[in-house]
Formats: sequence, C-alpha cells, structure tokens
Amino acid sequence: MTNTGKSSTNSDVDLTAKQCTEGNTNNLKPVDNHIPVTDTKTTPEPTDDWEKDVWLMASRMAILYMEMAKAIVSRLGEDEGKELIKSAVWKYGNICGEKVRNGVIEKGLPVIPENYNEIPDLPLKGWRSETVEEPSGKKETRITFCPLAAVWKEYGETGLGRLYCWVDQAKFNGYSPGLTCTHTCNVLDGDPYCVIDVHRVKDQANSHES
Repeated sequence: MTNTGKSSTNSDVDLTAKQCTEGNTNNLKPVDNHIPVTDTKTTPEPTDDWEKDVWLMASRMAILYMEMAKAIVSRLGEDEGKELIKSAVWKYGNICGEKVRNGVIEKGLPVIPENYNEIPDLPLKGWRSETVEEPSGKKETRITFCPLAAVWKEYGETGLGRLYCWVDQAKFNGYSPGLTCTHTCNVLDGDPYCVIDVHRVKDQANSHES
C-alpha cells in the first residue's frame, strides 16, 4: 500500500479477497480466547457494566454513521455517495493510524505490524476475539463479535456498514504506508467472524512471486 497523499480511497487494496475458513475447524488449535462468540448474528449478553456501556456507545455511533451514510447516498446517488463515504472513512482512519504511529515512536519502538497494539486503538472491552493456531503453525486472530456490525446487521444495512470497515485499511496506511491490510473474512460479508491480514507490501509481492 502506498500513500498518495490524497484523501480518496486506495485502489491497491483488495477488499474482496476471501480466504475465510468455514465448516470443519477440527484441525484448528485454540490459543488465546477472549470470550469468543460463535453466533455473530445476535448480540450476546455483556459480561459486566463496562462492556455494556461500550456497546451502548458503539450502538449509538453505528446508528449515527448509518443514518449519515443513508442521507449522503440519498442526496448524491449510489456511486457518488459511497465514494464520499469511503473518502471520509479513509481520512478518519488515517488520523487514527497516525496517532498510533506517534505513540509507538514515543515509546521508542519500531513502526512494525507487531507494535500496532502497543497503543490503544479501541476500548479494551466491546470487541470479542479469539486466537487459533492453524495446522501450519500460523496464529490467526478472529474478531467474533463487533458491536458496530451487530447494529448494521440488525437494521439490514450491511452494505453501508461494510464501507465503514475501510477504516482498517486506512488506519494501517496512516500507521505505516509500507503495510497493506485485507479483510480475509468479514461478518458483514456473511462470514462467521472477521480476520484482518496485515503485512508489508514487499512481503505480499514476494509471496506472489513464489
């Protein structure tokens, strides 16, 4: 992924790449469970008031985004409206990524994918995840519950909600333009969980050559 200095979306990122593991998962080894949720179509019960409050705020923000996105598309039309939404989400994500980058640098750490989580980007509670180890030994973190996606699914606005997920590509671009980010799984695409794959652009190029 390269930083063009523009506020528009980056065409180098493939949002449609699908490598989601569905069906038989007997060969997957649980590594680290963070209250996993196997049914992502419904909102589970919060574990405590802290998580409940995060979900409440996330729900309100998801509804706000949804209604603003619907108003934009209604006024500008499908194509132009969605491009404007993606552009705004891209700007927002870049700002978030830059804040993480600055925090990592202030801690004296290298700006690499592994250090992104050294700086808080989301609340400690609210998003549920689990880590599994594939037969190859590779560890995969799966977001099993997203409070934002739950709202958009509830209101039948998965299409507009999916545009918001562009924030992940934008965040990692703002963090380091040398990284590329792809949703290999996304609950708004009908997958059972979300998986975000982040790696350096040159690593991707090398894998294409092999």
